[in-house]
Amino acid sequence: MAKLSLMFEEKLVKEVPIGSRPVRIGRSPDNDLVVDNLAVSNDHARVFFESGRLVVEDRGSLNGTFVNDLRVERATLHDGDSIWIGKHHIKVDHRRSNDQRNHGARHQSAPRHAAASRRHG
Repeated sequence: MAKLSLMFEEKLVKEVPIGSRPVRIGRSPDNDLVVDNLAVSNDHARVFFESGRLVVEDRGSLNGTFVNDLRVERATLHDGDSIWIGKHHIKVDHRRSNDQRNHGARHQSAPRHAAASRRHG
């Protein structure tokens, strides 16, 4: 099963499985992954499955969501990717079983709408 691991300075803060409903990420305490940082919006991003692909979507945050150092509005996630929100990063664990790898079609990445800048920090 896919999971997200919220990290701060290489320390695990929280780990959540990704199931049938989106994982909500933000500063507000009612999110699934709460990121306690003023640079993070209350409703910052969400991660969910769409047509068999794992997708991250920025929710109009001021400071942005970064996947592997590129700012994105929406992107397909792969095993080992890192989502950066503020000074926290979220490790993506999306290992697929042999059946899924051998019988599943290759999915193309969702369009990445990268900004002109990379993450600095």
